Amino acid sequence: MEQQPPQPPQPSAPPAQPAWGQPPAGPVSQWVQPSAAAARGPVTGLAKLGAVVLILNGILWALIWGAIVALGAAAKGSLDSFGGASFGDALGGALAAVGIFFLVIAVLELLVGIGSWMGKEWGRIGGIVYSLLFGGVLLLSGLSALGAGRDAAGATGGALIVLAFAAAYIYTLVVFAIRWRGRSA
Repeated sequence: MEQQPPQPPQPSAPPAQPAWGQPPAGPVSQWVQPSAAAARGPVTGLAKLGAVVLILNGILWALIWGAIVALGAAAKGSLDSFGGASFGDALGGALAAVGIFFLVIAVLELLVGIGSWMGKEWGRIGGIVYSLLFGGVLLLSGLSALGAGRDAAGATGGALIVLAFAAAYIYTLVVFAIRWRGRSA
């Protein structure tokens, strides 16, 4: 009898791969890394108050600049008696264009305030930018008007109003930068 040559060893079959949606075979660690969303707490009440500042200022400035846009549109053609046929169109158009620019900024401030109220990170960052920009400008304007208002009683009252707006923006800046979220339990 003829002996058959020995068969070469068969390679072992590769381990079975888990199908989609099935956990891998073998020991699974029970430790789960906490997600960033679970580690952060809710938006603080102080931050919600800062969001209200942004929302109210956004509404106020949107109303003011919306009125200026309407005034600029109404001025077209009605001011021609002061400087010729195209004076009213040029002045009204310029007034409306400036009003539209600042109206867009006011609406963005309103949206940033709503976003920060809802706890959105983009709302927080936008609130910091708005508060830094407008708080700084209003603080410098109010202090300048207060220094110049020693001669006029009305200028002092206006300067105090501007400083109150500046204080609200600076409050929002500090809270959004330091106390945005509470500590999680």
